[in-house]
Amino acid sequence: MGAGRNLDEPVSDFGYTAKEVADRLKRKDKTIYRWRKTGFGPPFVKIGKTYYYPFFEYWEWFKRTSSKLEIISPSSQPPAEAIQGAAE
Repeated sequence: MGAGRNLDEPVSDFGYTAKEVADRLKRKDKTIYRWRKTGFGPPFVKIGKTYYYPFFEYWEWFKRTSSKLEIISPSSQPPAEAIQGAAE
């Protein structure tokens, strides 16, 4: 999982990719896929063949859900793009 990658620099302007969500939550990619299929995971949009998790919606979901998942994340503060989404 993304050794040495800076999680504060997302790959896309649309939101986090499934891989980025998996890295942030310290979960396997398959877990994020399963959550998407069952409706448990963070809100997403599909653009072409790629699923994106919009920044603001991801962080809102994270705040509601992280205690239930016992997630201890080094990046527990939303990056600027998530905060900007809240202001729009």
